Amino acid sequence: IIAVAWGFLGLMEGAHAFNHAFSRIARSERCVYYLGKGVIEVILAFILLYEPSHPDHIPLHIIVFGVQMIFDAVTMFPPLKEFLSRKS
Repeated sequence: IIAVAWGFLGLMEGAHAFNHAFSRIARSERCVYYLGKGVIEVILAFILLYEPSHPDHIPLHIIVFGVQMIFDAVTMFPPLKEFLSRKS
């Protein structure tokens, strides 16, 4: 049941990232970070929802989640955050 819940949360996170990406596209801002984040979240969510009892899916999601948390922390530095939010 944890894998299914994690899958649904991943779908919601992916939708949120795509929402940010599309709003940035509409404002002519950089959107590659949010598009990539959304794609990865949705793919992992579908993997978890498709076969939740597979023993390799949970460790894969934990590793990707850890890398994502590190990447999100790095992108919070003011110079990098300004670069990512600047207009193209």
